[in-house]
Amino acid sequence: MTKLETIIASPSMKNKLALESGGPIFSEVNGGRIVIPVQDAYKNSGVGIMHDVSRSGKTVFVEPTEIVGPTNEMKQVEVELRQEEAKVWRQLTEEVIKHRDDIERSVSSIVQIDLVLARMRLGDLLNGVIPVVKDEGVMSVREAKHPVLVLRELEDIVGNDIDLGDNGNQGLVLTGPNSGGKTVILKLMGLFAYMTRDGIPLPAAPACTSITVDEETGGEIMEEVVPRVDYFDPVLADIGDIQSVDGDLSTFSGHMLVCREVLANSKKNALVLMDELGSGTDPAQGVAIAQALLEALLERGTRVAITTHYMELKQLAASDDRFEVGELIYMILSVCACVFMCICACVFLQCECNPSKE
Repeated sequence: MTKLETIIASPSMKNKLALESGGPIFSEVNGGRIVIPVQDAYKNSGVGIMHDVSRSGKTVFVEPTEIVGPTNEMKQVEVELRQEEAKVWRQLTEEVIKHRDDIERSVSSIVQIDLVLARMRLGDLLNGVIPVVKDEGVMSVREAKHPVLVLRELEDIVGNDIDLGDNGNQGLVLTGPNSGGKTVILKLMGLFAYMTRDGIPLPAAPACTSITVDEETGGEIMEEVVPRVDYFDPVLADIGDIQSVDGDLSTFSGHMLVCREVLANSKKNALVLMDELGSGTDPAQGVAIAQALLEALLERGTRVAITTHYMELKQLAASDDRFEVGELIYMILSVCACVFMCICACVFLQCECNPSKE
């Protein structure tokens, strides 16, 4: 039995307790003082120090005299404990301040390690490959797959072959039916450029050996095909519609604002991706704007990839060695999967290999 329980159980205290209140025999008031309920008539009977009164006024809460001393000692110990805690915290703070530079460098290193591990883990999830990286504005990958589709673990994802700058070309013009995947290719190119800059392995085919037939000799030519994505900086894109009622922007004016930013920031080794270049206005004017923009970008050594339905831009790309033309078609056997093929300019000329003549 504790000292407080002994006091409450004593005959001299039992008749003074206010047990009809229904509350606990002893409780704690502000300041951590332990009190017991006593009838108001006995508040001056020397049972202890009064600390509080009930709402009815019939009960007072008294700290028994016998425990005042032990409680004071306990409070003193608590004060000393808080002082020791403050001392320890102060010493720890001083040590942290003393080694602040080392701690900051360590935290920065930990962040970098965590970032590298996260990139490696993402690369493993994507079953990615590490491309060759140079500064010549080349993007050449086989069976490139969109990372989001890979992470969704979809079956029968059709990879796309992308070639930009590999054969000396500076521009890539993508054409094909609506919902054929042209915009997805643009986004994929932008993603691959940024993933390469961040050191994230790419979801594409690894290095392999390509066998082609020499048209003159008929012999086989073996060539090693290595995934390559050079360092593009900056990566600029106009994909989607930024028209805004609040901003007084129409579809056309929104595209023009983006074109202005592209021209202001494009340079050699930049990558510009533009979806439906020249759209949102009269086709003749749109084609003229698109041609002028493309010429300005190519003169700066910028790598450009666009999508278009304009025949004039297709013909421009087919007749200009600085461009490659890519056509996306539906493959019935793969349930409308899109297959991206970089094919030579003759596709859009009147020749026997033109798919539109089949």
